[in-house]
Amino acid sequence: MGWPIPMSAASDSEATISHRLTVRLCGLMAFCYLLARKHVLHFTACQRAVSCRKRRGHGGRIKEEIPMAINPDDFPAPKDGFILTHFLVVSDQDRSREFYKKLFNGKVLIERDPVIMKVANSWLILNSGGGPTDDKPTVTLTTPPDRNRTSAFLNVRVADIAQIYREWSAKGAHFLTEPKDHGREIRAYIQDPDGHLIEIGQATMARG
Repeated sequence: MGWPIPMSAASDSEATISHRLTVRLCGLMAFCYLLARKHVLHFTACQRAVSCRKRRGHGGRIKEEIPMAINPDDFPAPKDGFILTHFLVVSDQDRSREFYKKLFNGKVLIERDPVIMKVANSWLILNSGGGPTDDKPTVTLTTPPDRNRTSAFLNVRVADIAQIYREWSAKGAHFLTEPKDHGREIRAYIQDPDGHLIEIGQATMARG
């Protein structure tokens, strides 16, 4: 006869088995759900929003996968040729997602890991940094180490910078200065929560 199993250990084992069965059942249900909705979203283009929570009594983060019906036209997956997206390394995906969603009226396609968001005629991808990988073996991804130095930035072209200045200031955006007239364009700058620089510019040249 084997050693008796302590009640707490038995409960943990039963909870673990129950959790695994629940995850598998949810996965099967999600798969069936996606097949049923394949007229809305091709299965090969399927993406899921992932939310994380801590399960009471069990340490660690448990991912709950929630199917999302995404219009293929909104997702950055071209059928031919290519499109341009912009990837930003962020320290807090939720905070950055809400910043760009609020300011740019971005359409969130995937909530996190990574955040994928459609903004105007382009897309933003927001993800945490990390060390080298097999496809970039000497490169480390980090947030800007110095908010006062940059080598790249988002360039947002607007029709009326005065209106944008008022509206975005009301939404909480902090402009480094008020819009400045530089002849061919009027421009101003803001920074996101991690210090990524964003230029807002309005062309003033006559259109031919």
